[in-house]
Amino acid sequence: MIGQNRYLTLNVHHSSAIFGVSRIAPLGLIRVSERATAENLEDIIRKRLQTIGLTREDLVVAATDGASNVLKAVELLDLRKQPCFAHGLDL
Repeated sequence: MIGQNRYLTLNVHHSSAIFGVSRIAPLGLIRVSERATAENLEDIIRKRLQTIGLTREDLVVAATDGASNVLKAVELLDLRKQPCFAHGLDL
């Protein structure tokens, strides 16, 4: 949609093997200025991971809202998909 802002929120839930303490690391609310295609979302996710020294290989699963473009981005990242519990409650 023209003129509509889209945002992607990324959080990493990690184990002590990565950062020394098990916790959630917010990677931020990212404005998606281009079309929110699966390919663009995949690129945005990879770039944000790089900012904290992680790669796709450091990930195991992605919790998603179920939108088709997000599900496809997770597929392109070759990750397992887990429906987000909070989004499921909202529906």
